[in-house]
Amino acid sequence: MTACHEAERALLAAIEAGGAGVLRFGHREHLQITFALLHETADLAAAAARLRIALRRFAANRGAPERYHETLTWAWLVVVDERRRQVPEATFDELVARFPELLDAEHGALAAHYDVPAITRCARARSGFVLPGGSR
Repeated sequence: MTACHEAERALLAAIEAGGAGVLRFGHREHLQITFALLHETADLAAAAARLRIALRRFAANRGAPERYHETLTWAWLVVVDERRRQVPEATFDELVARFPELLDAEHGALAAHYDVPAITRCARARSGFVLPGGSR
């Protein structure tokens, strides 16, 4: 079973509760809550459902519901799950140390599959999942 630290669990709980008190929530924090969800559920579909709800609520509570991005949420979820399965005993910090491309939101793990700047700007990808190559 993957080791999940209290810090990831606490961040996940805060985001699922709407994000009050969360001062920083960048790419690394997105990955941390994704890791925690996958640890808790061990089921990609259940993790996706919770992640989508939490991120949408968080964005809405920050006054920026348009910031939620369906394709990037799913793509990062799948990538983190795939990397986590390669080293199932790893903590989050060990996982990103082994796979540093996870921390590079634009040129890292998704760059082999997506033109990340283009998919980030794509309204269709923001509102619904777009397969790799679908934003071109």
